[in-house]
Amino acid sequence: MIQISIYDIATGRIVNNITTFDPDVIDLNVGPQQAYIEGIWPANQYYIRGAVPVAFPPKPGGAFVWDWDNEGWIDPRTPGDIAADAETALQTARAAASITKNALLNACMAIGLLNPAEAAQAARGEIPDKLAPVVAGLSAEERDMIAVNWPGAGVIDRLDPYLTAVSARLGVSDAELDMIFGVIPPVEHQPQGDPL
Repeated sequence: MIQISIYDIATGRIVNNITTFDPDVIDLNVGPQQAYIEGIWPANQYYIRGAVPVAFPPKPGGAFVWDWDNEGWIDPRTPGDIAADAETALQTARAAASITKNALLNACMAIGLLNPAEAAQAARGEIPDKLAPVVAGLSAEERDMIAVNWPGAGVIDRLDPYLTAVSARLGVSDAELDMIFGVIPPVEHQPQGDPL
């Protein structure tokens, strides 16, 4: 049995792996500007340099592509693409984040937003006295929804519209809410001119 990996001579990119018992199959499959080496070398793990298989280094991120000329990973995205990808990832993480009401109230005590008595009041389904003016400043529909939903809520979503409205009026930032809900903003990779 013959096993070969066919590669592009100029780049080293493996284009095909063949297992055969017929040596003539090799000549039929190796095209112009191509060569082969013995063995099956997966194209997603190796490239060829000087007729020797070389393992790709770990890929630093999903958007990175292999720069065949410089033999390194590069991020071809523009700074605008990177910012848009980071914002999409952040919004996806926020949409998936939720915590129990008790965890939210404990976090509010930890950052000084509520004292223990106010947190206990909220845990009973009441609007703490400190938050009454804030809730009073919401629309009638928002106040009605809070009055119905808050007492029975066991789990609070990070993007709950009433939480967002009350937080904004209290001056709680998105970053603080992300911290409370365990949402970690994605690290933005800057486009690389030099391969990694």
